[in-house]
Amino acid sequence: KFRKGDEHCKYQELLALPKARVPIIKFKSKDLQIDCDLGVNNLLAVENTKLLRAYMDIDPRVRIVCLIIKKWAKNRKINDTYTGTLSSYAYVLLVIHVLQIQFPPVLPCLQKLGRQSVNIDDYMIDGYDCYFYDKPLTSQQFPRNNKRTVSELVEKFFFYFSRNFNFKDECVSVRLGRSMRKSEKGS
Repeated sequence: KFRKGDEHCKYQELLALPKARVPIIKFKSKDLQIDCDLGVNNLLAVENTKLLRAYMDIDPRVRIVCLIIKKWAKNRKINDTYTGTLSSYAYVLLVIHVLQIQFPPVLPCLQKLGRQSVNIDDYMIDGYDCYFYDKPLTSQQFPRNNKRTVSELVEKFFFYFSRNFNFKDECVSVRLGRSMRKSEKGS
């Protein structure tokens, strides 16, 4: 139970958004000072959360790079869809994309791994293909050869999006493990 002014409450800044496209409750953890969104009755969001967790579990640097980029965006007030900027979730996808395209890659494309041996119909939710490989990766499936530091990976993120990425004609695809032309996507 949440009660305003309750000193035992572990959350602060509680805000319900029941009329949002996807109803959520926003709050901040008092202990960790972390902003959180809690969605209800959204199976796609549950699968997306599992996918992000699977990527974070592959390499400890992934979580750290994501936190750095999210903090950078928050400090510049460019992480709020309500003000027309990217969401925190979008920044995580951008980080995953950059880590997938490194040479050698830090992350594989989990939506491609093992795909040939599954029935995709078993992974459909509301008409969306939600398959991703969620088992521990062997070194044959994905050799972990990228030894760059967190700082170097953050630098790669900024360099890629400031110098190499064509915002006008491209979009990222974590599902494909590469960027793609917007015309290829259909938008």
